[in-house]
Amino acid sequence: MNFETAMQAAQRLGVNIRTVQKWAKQGKLAGAQKVGRDWMIPENAFPQETSSEKEGEKRGMFMPFASSYFPLGEAEAFINSLEDEDERNIALGEYYYHKGECEKAVEILEEYLDSPVHNYRFAASIICFFSYLSLGHKHQAQFTLHSIDTQLRQIYNTDKHDVRAAKGVFACTLFSTLLHFSSDRIPPLENYVNDLDKGIKCLALYLIAYKAYLEKDYSRAYGIAEASIIICPEEFPIALIHTHIIAAVSLMSLTKVKKAKEHLVAAWEMALPDGFYQPFAEHHPVLQGLLESYLKKEHPEEFAHIIDIAKTYGKSWRRIHNELMEKTVAENLTTTEFVVASLYYRNWRIKEIADHMHLSERTIKNYLQIIYQKLGVNGRKGLEDFMLN
Repeated sequence: MNFETAMQAAQRLGVNIRTVQKWAKQGKLAGAQKVGRDWMIPENAFPQETSSEKEGEKRGMFMPFASSYFPLGEAEAFINSLEDEDERNIALGEYYYHKGECEKAVEILEEYLDSPVHNYRFAASIICFFSYLSLGHKHQAQFTLHSIDTQLRQIYNTDKHDVRAAKGVFACTLFSTLLHFSSDRIPPLENYVNDLDKGIKCLALYLIAYKAYLEKDYSRAYGIAEASIIICPEEFPIALIHTHIIAAVSLMSLTKVKKAKEHLVAAWEMALPDGFYQPFAEHHPVLQGLLESYLKKEHPEEFAHIIDIAKTYGKSWRRIHNELMEKTVAENLTTTEFVVASLYYRNWRIKEIADHMHLSERTIKNYLQIIYQKLGVNGRKGLEDFMLN
């Protein structure tokens, strides 16, 4: 039997060393041996559930932060009010993730990736996956995605309409939508919305709107988002921030820029009291320059922070998306170059792009020349294979 160090095992499994050491101590890594202070792990060993870890009566709350409501600016106070330590930790991981502090989110949530409580394990896996993308940890993200797929196979039953099946459909729709790939195997999330907790229900409506946007039904996408904003209480800021953003995205594709900016501002005003920057970074490519148009001028420091997140997240996102879809969405463009290319591909004139992004026409022309050189194309038509369609 060949062995590897705990550090090597951690890199292979996409977790930190402390988690590997904990698994070894708990007997989850069959054949692991302690040599002095160090653990030696059999190559290709994966964590196994022990007999003492079978899921008991505790069910826990799925994504307690997004599922619950709290007034703007009082996110930390809400988390501190949670009596259950595990739910408080899961909520804290979610909180750090939405703030764009993904290292802190991962540090807290990695220990729950093997939790015997399904709701904790599932929530931790989802947040860790998107945190890994933001940190540029592609291999950890891929491993976590594989783990999530395994969990989904265990709970995803299209013949049942219970809470667990609803969460499975929600998660499937979440990944297929946010990674921009389609799957005919996923039943309509609309059929399962009523089985979800209210905060998650509002997020489900955001996903349904986003899916309509990806299907290029922009008017329907905006209609769903607008209806969701009306019915979702203001105390669910996570859901409402996302829904205002997808409303803005849909309106940009309908060339209703002024109205789109109003929704972006509404999302920003809800996010700013608690510093929730991550949703804006994740949606940067589809916001088509709205962040540059509004935030760069009005909130330059926050804009710079969001762009730093967007750079790493976008690069990892495009790599995984391209592998899943066998596509060639551009991986070598900067965030600004990608926005310029996207708008120009959507038939915006150079002057319109310049006015929208508060840049000169000469600067936009220079960007286009750089884009053509990087992608090896010539002209607007050549951009088609490298943009998000």
